Amino acid sequence: MKTKYLITGLFASSAFVLFGQDEKAEADDVFNLSPFVVDASKDTGYLASQTLAGTRLATDLKDAPSPVTVLTMEFLEDIDATDINDALSFVPAVDDDPRPYNSLNNNPVSSRIRGFQQTNTNVNFFPTRTTTDRYNIDRIEINRGPNAILFGIGNPGGTYVATTKNAELRKNFGWVENRVDTLDSWRFAGDWNQVVIEDRLAIRIAGMTEDRKGFIEPMSDRDKRFYIALNAKIADTKNYDLSVRYQFEDVSQVTTTRAWNLPWDNITAWQDAGSPTYDSPDQVPAALRWPAGMTRIPNAFTIAPVISGSEVNVPTFTYGNRPASMQSRSDNNQRYRIGTPLSRATIPGTDIPIPTDLSYQGAAWGYTLDSDSHAVFVEQTFFDKLFTEIAWYQQSVDRDWNRSNGGQDLYVDVLEFLPNGDSNPNVGKVFTQGTPRVQQQYREIEVGRLTVGYELDLRDTADWLGRHRFGVLLESSRDLLGLNDLLEVNLLTDRPGAFQSDLTNFGNRTVRRSYLFTGYGNVWQGMANPGRDAYSSISGLVDPSSVQSEAGDRFATELANFRVSRGETETDSWVFSMQSFFPAPGFGNIRERLVPFWGLRKDDQVSTQLIQSEMNASKVRGVFPDWRTLPYERASTFDDTTLTWGVVYRITPFIDLFYNESEVLSPGSSRQDVFGETISSSTGEGWDAGVRFELLDGKLVGSFSVFESTQLNIPLFNIIGGNVGAQFPDPTNNLLDALIEVQEGTDQPAGFPDLNYGAAQVEIADPIDTFDNEAEGMDWEITYNPKPNWRISFRGQKMENKESNVLNRSFRHFQEFLLPIEAAFISTGLDDWDIPDYDRTISEFFADTRQEIANDKFSREGTLAIRSSKWRYTLVTNYSFRKGPLKGISIGGNLRYSSKKAIQAIIDPQTGFTGAYVYDDPNYILGMNLGYWKKFSNGVIMNIRLNISNVLDNDDFSVQSANSITGEIYALRPVEGREASLTTSFRF
Repeated sequence: MKTKYLITGLFASSAFVLFGQDEKAEADDVFNLSPFVVDASKDTGYLASQTLAGTRLATDLKDAPSPVTVLTMEFLEDIDATDINDALSFVPAVDDDPRPYNSLNNNPVSSRIRGFQQTNTNVNFFPTRTTTDRYNIDRIEINRGPNAILFGIGNPGGTYVATTKNAELRKNFGWVENRVDTLDSWRFAGDWNQVVIEDRLAIRIAGMTEDRKGFIEPMSDRDKRFYIALNAKIADTKNYDLSVRYQFEDVSQVTTTRAWNLPWDNITAWQDAGSPTYDSPDQVPAALRWPAGMTRIPNAFTIAPVISGSEVNVPTFTYGNRPASMQSRSDNNQRYRIGTPLSRATIPGTDIPIPTDLSYQGAAWGYTLDSDSHAVFVEQTFFDKLFTEIAWYQQSVDRDWNRSNGGQDLYVDVLEFLPNGDSNPNVGKVFTQGTPRVQQQYREIEVGRLTVGYELDLRDTADWLGRHRFGVLLESSRDLLGLNDLLEVNLLTDRPGAFQSDLTNFGNRTVRRSYLFTGYGNVWQGMANPGRDAYSSISGLVDPSSVQSEAGDRFATELANFRVSRGETETDSWVFSMQSFFPAPGFGNIRERLVPFWGLRKDDQVSTQLIQSEMNASKVRGVFPDWRTLPYERASTFDDTTLTWGVVYRITPFIDLFYNESEVLSPGSSRQDVFGETISSSTGEGWDAGVRFELLDGKLVGSFSVFESTQLNIPLFNIIGGNVGAQFPDPTNNLLDALIEVQEGTDQPAGFPDLNYGAAQVEIADPIDTFDNEAEGMDWEITYNPKPNWRISFRGQKMENKESNVLNRSFRHFQEFLLPIEAAFISTGLDDWDIPDYDRTISEFFADTRQEIANDKFSREGTLAIRSSKWRYTLVTNYSFRKGPLKGISIGGNLRYSSKKAIQAIIDPQTGFTGAYVYDDPNYILGMNLGYWKKFSNGVIMNIRLNISNVLDNDDFSVQSANSITGEIYALRPVEGREASLTTSFRF
């Protein structure tokens, strides 16, 4: 971030002005509370009275013109949520989106809010790239719907904000907690607030360490965190207050995650054929070769064979580009994953089904992370009218993400002998294999801002002139992401040309193989996650395309940097906002009945990236240097203004109406589409209208709202299908390369069309596309406290979500460039001709491509969003006995419901969407908790709590994908069954 912008941001900023205390507040409350901090001690059970999400400054929830969900600490404890992902599953507006972890973006959450993908979390309105944990936060707030004043660059679905703990100046207190569960996880956390100088200086220290196990082996998360907060009251006079706060957090994680889906089943087809084995690849019948049963392993340029290894780290020999090894493979047009109805695979030699409670990627899919963050807040109050906050924040994240691709397919080794003639000790065994890959990522975020607000009260002049709050925000931020992408390669020097000149050539990458269910290893272990002990042994190391002797000599390998990236975004923003309080006609004695609000925001963003030409010139033998050494240049700019406005009208002292409308913007990508054009900015807008109520003397509080949001030109980074605009290697370009080679050769078939095939090639290695999204629906929140010791929370949502204009650029490329090629080959009768060095005919390529286009485009347009539930609701309750023989006992429960989700739209490759869907089943998850608390004579409070999740053990698989034409289910995702945790805490 430019120094001048940081200085400007620190000494010239402000956000909205919903600061100040209620006019009836006592002086003691004013002392304790900063207008920039919400006092969580005022939360009552599941009820919160104030929020920061509405305006970034403390304001009553009833004054916020947009719907806000606040998850209090008591609510988080009752649902046994230890981090933000646990908590969001109890917010109906949020739909879990368990896609594969996007390592490049370092997303701490993966979800949809009101149908729009949301992967970012904010802490104190600063962006964070680590998962927010409960040990150092007071609450989590979800701002539902668009709010450009809070987040000018974003989406219209909403945003998550966590509020961290502050050091308190009045008293010493502490808390320790220990948690264990039936998955053999454990967690210990503690928090201590120490007053150093009463009313002047305090320090707060919190820490957490846990080893969290997953229900799928070997999922786990080893997490250690340390947090410190300082609070100093420098000046406290009648007309001037000055406070300084400082916060620091250190995070260290070693995480092993799982794949989105279970692996592909390449075993059933082999077993249905009678489980044949062969002395050599030449004996494999043609009917069992690709694509019916046996396969060669494809790569970007050729079909690279793979063979068995007999010992750990033993290299193996292959025969050029012909298959030197065969392994079982399902028909490519009927692929399915283990655990699905089509899969009947068993462990060879037994009737035991292939297990579905393992992650076959083992400990080779996850990351290690080291992060630290600093935040400084300087807050001033002048004459109880003028408020300022100077704030600075910095976070750095070092992450090594192990993205090795083993475990995605399960095969069977079908060869009786190794290439050197020795017996193959692994014949008939199941195996998986992949190339080890590690991404070394560094992320740095820096934000400087100053918040200034002023309150003008004109009611003494005339009551109808009202009271007004003004605010201005100046903010400057910088977000840097650098990346080295490493692959394991073979360092043999006796290879022919290409391998010596390009170490990262696909044919030069090593492949590690792991045989399963053999007693010495049951998951792939290409490379253990750094910092994590190996989960299983490696049973073979395979070199995919070597031309070496059969002696079995070991060969050296190294991690080669085959891809680098550096992206930096600098954003300068300003905001002006105003909120007013006027008298108006209505029922009851209400002085301030009409509360309008509006704000204008301007964002100016500049993005930079590596200079492509110099980046490519820096390679040595195909290997890039560290990204930090490479020059970069401006890639894109973004400059636009957004408007937000809303109003609250109090019909009675108990019922309010509210309306909020806002624009949102998101910059385009510096990456290009299939035509080499950059993507323009994404624009959106949305509105909310609803009612809030507070009845039965404050025991029944809630809101009901309807909403509509739209976002256009949303970047689609992962183009599914692999044919049109697919990520590298691109099957379209492979076909065109094969045709160009024939055209330039001397052995052309009669009638071969003389076309410019090069013009049809996709020149962009990793293109992107766009789509539009629209959502509308209603949501509600009701909190009822029939008695002081009884809490009930009921939240729900109904939503319709539609997408349109999906993959327009890629579809246009297909129509303009590829269809004429198909027509030319059909006219000459060569559409079924076997193209040399290519594994499909023209007709097969276009049949697959049409199906992918229909699947990716037509099945999504004008239909409900895939994996979004129409109805969702949660019910949470807890009752505590405060007297009698059951005194100290509490009992509670929760229920989560989501209606069926559309998993796949059924399409006709020629005509598109048929109107039919494949749905996942509706989902009910019931939980309960039982607790006991006791207050000792020394003031220490002990609390023991037993939480049971998924009491009914509803662990049926969740449908993830289906055949787009037949509707047959071919991918399932395991669901966590019944689990229990026991938490013991002491507060003092």
